[in-house]
Amino acid sequence: MDWQGIAAFVGALGVIITAIVLPIINSRLKQKELEQEKRFKKIEDEDKRKFEVERNRLSNTYSKLYGYMWELMFEINADRVFVIQPHPLSDRQYISVSLEVLHQKRDVSAQKDNFQFQKMSDWAGFIARISNEDWMIYKDLDEIKDNKVYLEAYRRGVKTLVFRRMLDEQGIWEGILCVEYTHSRPDNLDYVKGKIAKKSILVADILPEYKPVKKEL
Repeated sequence: MDWQGIAAFVGALGVIITAIVLPIINSRLKQKELEQEKRFKKIEDEDKRKFEVERNRLSNTYSKLYGYMWELMFEINADRVFVIQPHPLSDRQYISVSLEVLHQKRDVSAQKDNFQFQKMSDWAGFIARISNEDWMIYKDLDEIKDNKVYLEAYRRGVKTLVFRRMLDEQGIWEGILCVEYTHSRPDNLDYVKGKIAKKSILVADILPEYKPVKKEL
């Protein structure tokens, strides 16, 4: 048997296979890589699109919310209007100020950063009342029986304080629309209540979940 001839034939066959088959395999592998890249790019673009849509939606939502709050503040001549929300919604451990507007022409300081991640248990009396009552109105600080609420209002120089409970579509408490007067007291509380009631409905209708990030000490 001509072993040398067979070896030469096998070698030549290997060269032919290599020349023909490998390019096909490489081409298919390359095609698969391109398909995967296209798929990843599609997923990435879709995620970016969803992110932009959500960001624009939230931007529009917050623009409306701040607009409602500014309107309310000037309609009732208040000094500070803000929203308190429970979070996280899964177990509601805390309450925080999520939105706040101030009367710029008066000496009113922002309080949002000072009222974050307040433990629900520390405000048990206040939470128990506001989660079951539509209104908590204090024409004067002396009317406040809850020591925590009194001290917080006193610290901010509040004269008159109004809390309006807000519910979601399922009737679950989702936040509080708060109004403060620090320079003078309102002349007509019925008028003030009417304006707050209307704006609270608009705010509650689009109020997103509050998801603050706790700052590490």
